Amino acid sequence: MKILLIGKEGKISQSIQSKAIGRGHEFKIISALTLSYIYSNRKLEIQSKEVDFLSFDAYIIRGVKSDFAQIIGKYLYKNNKVLIDEDLGYKKIINIKNIEHKEGLNIPRFIINPQRDDIDKFTYPAIIKDIRGKKGKNVYLVKNKNEAKKIIEENKNIHFMIQDYIEAQKEIRIIFIREKVLPLGMEKINTKNVIKNIAQGGTGKAYKLNLKEIEIANECRRATLLDIGGIDLIISKDGEYYILEVNRSPVFTEFEKCTGLSVAEEIVILAENKYKAQSK
Repeated sequence: MKILLIGKEGKISQSIQSKAIGRGHEFKIISALTLSYIYSNRKLEIQSKEVDFLSFDAYIIRGVKSDFAQIIGKYLYKNNKVLIDEDLGYKKIINIKNIEHKEGLNIPRFIINPQRDDIDKFTYPAIIKDIRGKKGKNVYLVKNKNEAKKIIEENKNIHFMIQDYIEAQKEIRIIFIREKVLPLGMEKINTKNVIKNIAQGGTGKAYKLNLKEIEIANECRRATLLDIGGIDLIISKDGEYYILEVNRSPVFTEFEKCTGLSVAEEIVILAENKYKAQSK
């Protein structure tokens, strides 16, 4: 099988590449920035100078800006290619805002693009974060409305959300691959540091999931229909569970190190299974 990963050639991409080659597959990594988008006669064509773009059997899109990820995904989907995540091919990218009404899933109260009146009335401390951010960038813990207003006014080009700060006794990263929730999660070691997440150098340890946590992860999986998802779950001081995020392109280098599980190999196996199913 030939697999193409569209994204950055970092540790995670190389890890997936290593597992794919180890399982006997051809594997290539290209940057989305090297692609050409040609629109003619009401038809879009995507080309690459590095590879024959439609010659691969399965495609993985990682770390690509959402608008371009969706364009690439829809193009591959229309050409009947195996795509992870295939949701990129037929609907908008899923995130926490799509599960707020799902019964049994608690998320902290939030307001997207808050106005001055919203900031004045909000309860503090609170979290301010970029709704399009990743790897923990542009996330702030604010103590009062003045701090919140200052951050928003100084970053007018960023779409922020303001969210209730939930003091946590535990913060857990859970990963699922298609219909499989991995049996071990990763517990963030310093739950008080709400800004420095794992992608920015935070550390964690292996955490055995209980039945409640597995069911919450399954509810997130069913609600989002993602092929790959990273769930950030916290347990509050009073024992309530809250979902902070469902990330369709989770960073998992530290997760693999802590748990001993190979997310990269699970992704390759998923590509194999989807290709076999489509080939029948």
